[in-house]
Amino acid sequence: MKFSKQLLYNAVAEWRQYYMDYGGLKKIISKFKKIQVAQQEGDESDSDNAKPKTDDEALPLLASSVRSPVLNRTASAQVLLDLEEANLDTRVSSRMYGATTDDFSDAIEKIETTFFNQLEINAQRVEGFYVRMEKELERISNALVRHATSGSKKDGEDRTLFYTSLRRRYVEHYLEIAEVLNFAELNKTGFEKIMKKHDKVTNLHCKDDKMRELSGKYSFTHPGKLEAMKKSVEEEFARCFWSGDVDHAKEELRESLRELVIWERNTIWRDMLQSERRVNAVVAKKAGQGIKRYWMPSLKPVPVFVSVIMFLIVLLASPALFDLLPNISHYHPANVYAAQRSLSLVVLVSFLWATEAVPLYVTALAVPALSVILNVYVTENGKRLMLSGDAAKLAVSAMCSSTILLIIGGYSIASALSKYALDKTVAMYVLAKAGQPSQVLLLLMLLAVFLSMWISNVATPVLLNSIMLPIVQGFSAHSLPFVKCLLLGIALASNIGGMGTPIASPQNAIALSALEGMQQVSFLQWTAISVPLMLLMVILGHGLLMFWFRPGKFALPIIPSHVEAFTAPHYLILGTVAVTISLWCWKPAVAIAGSEGIIACLPILVFYGSGLLSKEDFNNLPWNVIMLVAGGVSLGSAVEASKLLRIVGGAISQSMSGASLWMVGFRG
Repeated sequence: MKFSKQLLYNAVAEWRQYYMDYGGLKKIISKFKKIQVAQQEGDESDSDNAKPKTDDEALPLLASSVRSPVLNRTASAQVLLDLEEANLDTRVSSRMYGATTDDFSDAIEKIETTFFNQLEINAQRVEGFYVRMEKELERISNALVRHATSGSKKDGEDRTLFYTSLRRRYVEHYLEIAEVLNFAELNKTGFEKIMKKHDKVTNLHCKDDKMRELSGKYSFTHPGKLEAMKKSVEEEFARCFWSGDVDHAKEELRESLRELVIWERNTIWRDMLQSERRVNAVVAKKAGQGIKRYWMPSLKPVPVFVSVIMFLIVLLASPALFDLLPNISHYHPANVYAAQRSLSLVVLVSFLWATEAVPLYVTALAVPALSVILNVYVTENGKRLMLSGDAAKLAVSAMCSSTILLIIGGYSIASALSKYALDKTVAMYVLAKAGQPSQVLLLLMLLAVFLSMWISNVATPVLLNSIMLPIVQGFSAHSLPFVKCLLLGIALASNIGGMGTPIASPQNAIALSALEGMQQVSFLQWTAISVPLMLLMVILGHGLLMFWFRPGKFALPIIPSHVEAFTAPHYLILGTVAVTISLWCWKPAVAIAGSEGIIACLPILVFYGSGLLSKEDFNNLPWNVIMLVAGGVSLGSAVEASKLLRIVGGAISQSMSGASLWMVGFRG
């Protein structure tokens, strides 16, 4: 891996501007090559503007998109604040000198001067941050020693809480020391590599002299004081928690360090690599390149054939089946014809969805066309088939109902919460407060229920598993039952949370849409019924998992606390979500807007209109799921228009007239 990538992936995002500008220095060196080529050809040309951005030039952009790490960095928070107040200019001049005259030696001399000036600026910036961090870490180390001494006077529950908090502070302080050491090592390696590249291009031998000069001037090149501080923290931790056993203390600190590093890399590296893959994926391919040999890879011939056969069987047999219904004579022949076609359509679509003969959203998109072609729409009085033009308007309008706006609004809220790390911020803050395995399990289940109510019960387990997996990777082998308990708790609670709100899962939205015009159920009514039921189910599920897995006998690792800095976008997102939910729950607002779907336009307009969410975020919404819901709503509209359910329901009601309640329940 190139060093520029190593620097990017291993750098602490909060400190990015204080690392050496490896890409900028590398760009200056590239000027040497251009002048050498121009000297050989006798004609200098500048082609910078025609070249795409290199990896090195893209580093600041990629780094700025990385979420803040989860560690509570007390020292760096103070140092960054001090640097901001001091208005320290951390920018490196990107001005480049080129050979604009025939005197190439003067041009090379200018570039050489520029390179070493910028090298010195970089070294001073790194040193300034390193020295401040060293002093602040030393202050915190001394404060922790004094704080630990005062804890010996406490007793009972206060003493337990005190030492739990102190243990966390020591681990976070230890990791911050390790990160500053890594900061120094990365920058030292960067200066060595950039000097090596300089010597290779210029055919000079400056590396050794320059590194000796830097070593004599700057303390980050030999961080002995910080190494001693790290050793001192290990000894203090041993005195407080391991009765002076330094080896066991070092083992716990390094294990906790490993867990936190795994956590950060699982989140930061994954987000950065996904961003990079999205950029790298935008490339043109030659016609036919990368396409599978099988010309229709998404089509499953056998399920399609079975679905079509079942459709034809029902289509041909439905007249005879409907003649058996006791109330069929009460309906006009046109209405009966439409109901028969509607039943055939339901069978075909159900089989295609159940077998996934073609992608689910493709079947959903076919529903409006099939409903019009099969003539399932009848006029209001049911005495004649609806004209194709009128039927098409109804079929397509059903796919663009307020239910679809509700789903898009829900997914937009989820996208904003995820993009700005608010979901993980809340989750990690809550989990960090838990002290016992049973509390962690209960909090995870409640989090899963709450998040499932707003960001879908499909996305919630993915989010919570991404939070939990780095933590459970630090468990020993005998803790495997507790890991199973946590994962099952997340899965169970996510399913329970799927009934919480109309936007929690697609089937809820479809059910709400089906109730329109019959018995309107408001957002508040839905939630008022579902929340008590969900809480009862969570308590029962938690009790069952506790009884089965006995998680109380397992020890918890230290869970990192997420310290995402809140900025204006975070407050705007939270405010918009709060206002949207309040409007959904307030009946007068729903009456004014007409439906919850219209209110769902508020977060869509705010997030995309303000630029908090981009066009790429809009394109990345799960449109396949949205189209699946739209197809389901359109199918419901077709069935309702054909009066199929009224005919079948009337027949069932007539056949059960006079039967006892028990018989009705048994037949149902």
